[in-house]
Amino acid sequence: MLAPHKFIAFARPPDPVDQHQTSTFRRSRHNPEPLNSSSLMVHYCKACGKPATKLCSACTSKTWYCSSECQRSDWTFHIFDCNPRRPIDSSDYLALAVAQDRFPDDPQTKEDYGFNRALSAENQIVLLELFKGLILHRKVSSRRIHAWRVNGTLADGIKGTFEILPVHARGAYYGWFLQNQWVLDRSLSRPAHPLDAMIKRAWAYSGGSPALSTRPYIMSSIGAWPHTKRSIFLFCGAILSHGRPNPMEENWVTLGFCACHNEESELPLAAIYSEITERCTFEELYTAYDTSSLIALFDAKGLKTLHQQIPYLEDVLAGSPRHNKSVWNLKQVITAKDCRPDVPPLSIDYGFVNCRSPLDTELLKEVYREFFGLPDANPIKLHETAMRGQIFEYVGGLVKIKKKERKTLQRLMRNPYPLNDS
Repeated sequence: MLAPHKFIAFARPPDPVDQHQTSTFRRSRHNPEPLNSSSLMVHYCKACGKPATKLCSACTSKTWYCSSECQRSDWTFHIFDCNPRRPIDSSDYLALAVAQDRFPDDPQTKEDYGFNRALSAENQIVLLELFKGLILHRKVSSRRIHAWRVNGTLADGIKGTFEILPVHARGAYYGWFLQNQWVLDRSLSRPAHPLDAMIKRAWAYSGGSPALSTRPYIMSSIGAWPHTKRSIFLFCGAILSHGRPNPMEENWVTLGFCACHNEESELPLAAIYSEITERCTFEELYTAYDTSSLIALFDAKGLKTLHQQIPYLEDVLAGSPRHNKSVWNLKQVITAKDCRPDVPPLSIDYGFVNCRSPLDTELLKEVYREFFGLPDANPIKLHETAMRGQIFEYVGGLVKIKKKERKTLQRLMRNPYPLNDS
């Protein structure tokens, strides 16, 4: 990253406004007249918010900082408001995307740094994480990344940065990169179809013959398997390709990704599954999944400490793949774009059966979405209160509900519980 522009030094004579403020202050010490508050101006650091006395000397945006350190830390953002000594290029937009933890919006950046070539949202997420590792953790500047790209050595630069680390410290994102270098190295050809590679990896893991590894043959072979075995087979293909289930998929619930608070917190669970494929056979993994004993398998393979760091994972996997609480289907409905909420028991348990219009459905989904977005959201408590018929009382105590929507939500959140035991 280009070094930030120089500050106006502390010793520089104040501008006319500062001179006026200084003389006003001096007069006030000997004059009982009140100060004119409009003439006193306090500036605040753009980076940390503390009072600031240094003005960026290279731009007209009147940007203030309290220290050189704050200016340097804010340069990734400030360069777009400043007057840099060089043209802004796609590496600056890449650094901005990394700092904001989002995909780049700039079309040239997406083209230069592989986001247009990554074939799925999952691959784009991993690619962004790879660049986050470079810029945030390995402290590689955007200028160096820019130089690598211009010189045609971007892939080599990434490998040189990560391969000086011990193997265990390189991370899953680097493993994905080694298998998908074509995304950044245009001299390498794009795979014919990404699903082919995923299925072949799962086929090899399940013990299939390499000589009979065409996609049509594999799909024909697994067509006779039980549903749960086909499901875990396709999941293994995704995990072995450094992916994970989409919220639209059944596996997102049955394999516990619904227990994670957000997309980022799904990554440790994906790492657990990646590790378990190294420590057990496909048949062991399938059997554990089919008999609701994945937690026992994790424990037996030395992964207990890791899985215990994921709240509610044990609750989900204890019932998978056949008997999950409906609250996990509720979370899937509000996370995935096109998941339908009108399927029992979800629709009955959480009030969607009471909806009279699409507006009712969207209102109910939005309130549940706000609930699951809370940092301390407790899905198990939500399920328990639903079984007691007290959803509105519980959710209404945690989520701010507009006065005009209270009666509607009270009606929508009714359910037939608690059931009469007699």
